[in-house]
Amino acid sequence: MEFNCTPFNRFLQFFEQWLKRRWTSFLGLTLGVYLPLFIFVILAVQIWQQEGGLAWDVSVLTAIHGTSQTQLDVIAATLTQLGTRWGVIPGSVAVCLFLLYQSRWRALTYFLITALVVCQSSSCG
Repeated sequence: MEFNCTPFNRFLQFFEQWLKRRWTSFLGLTLGVYLPLFIFVILAVQIWQQEGGLAWDVSVLTAIHGTSQTQLDVIAATLTQLGTRWGVIPGSVAVCLFLLYQSRWRALTYFLITALVVCQSSSCG
């Protein structure tokens, strides 16, 4: 009976046990993060390799810019401000109050730091 206890074999044993316990989380991470990121990288490389961009990308952008109107720009800007003031801000306050009520201090701290960084980087306020 051979007992091979190299660090690599110990890691493989650990990884096998970890995968048995958390395969659903690993699958979610793979499908929810890695796969979209991989598709984005493929598109980015294709655009980088072609000087004028992708053929369908240029036609879609041309069609979008062809429908541009000053009145629609004003409406879009107004809806964006309403969404921020009456959607994101009250939603963030509600999440903070919920986390405070549940005494989830780590989650509340993480949420507040993230909200402040996003607010600072987008120059809100």
